[in-house]
Amino acid sequence: MIALEHVSKNYGALRALIDINLVVSRGGTTVFIGPSGCGKSTLIRIMMGLIKADCGAVSYKGLIVEEEKAETLRRNFGYMIQGGGLFPHLTARENSTLMSRYLRHPESLISDRLEELIELTRLPREVLDHYPVQLSGGQKQRVALIRALMLDPELLMLDEPLGALDPIVRYQLQTELRDIFQQLGKTVIMVTHDIGEAGFFGDDIVLLREGTIVQRGPIKDFVNNPSEPFVEEFVSAQRTLLDILEHKT
Repeated sequence: MIALEHVSKNYGALRALIDINLVVSRGGTTVFIGPSGCGKSTLIRIMMGLIKADCGAVSYKGLIVEEEKAETLRRNFGYMIQGGGLFPHLTARENSTLMSRYLRHPESLISDRLEELIELTRLPREVLDHYPVQLSGGQKQRVALIRALMLDPELLMLDEPLGALDPIVRYQLQTELRDIFQQLGKTVIMVTHDIGEAGFFGDDIVLLREGTIVQRGPIKDFVNNPSEPFVEEFVSAQRTLLDILEHKT
């Protein structure tokens, strides 16, 4: 579905991505993981055409993601970020339906789609007319997910969507999100720094360090066959992985 060929990105003297070659196939969940500053968020933003690579090519279903095409192509992507990224001056309903209204979809279609997604995400209907400041962390993320799904995108891009939540809410939403992904059958690309979360969601995990891909594969490969000492150290440092693996087996 998405392919990157020899993609590099620098921010001044900082080399954020170095000669990345990567193909993400249709279906399943691919998780980008790594320490802070490794390039995982830059990678997902380049895939979406939000920022431009210094060199290399990005293609979506065979179409090169160029600046003049990026806005149109992004309508095939649902995007969700840490904290939700909701507009504070818009209600939950207005945030959810923003793109549909921008594209002037019929009101009946917008209303039907919103009802469908409210049920899917278990968002309490009574908070639709509340502003983000009146919502809990979990409610904000549910609204952000509804907004990301509103146009029925082929691909979901999630940039540390649960990172700002407290552990109990995060655990609840992890389970709900995985169920939603399986139910919808979407292609999902997720960014996280937590190997346990990557193992919980990911069919395919991509570990980055200093702008390069260190290892890629299923979670069991990271545990049983680390490609280098850094991989072993990264996995060992996050103790919750053992619990995740027990659930998956």
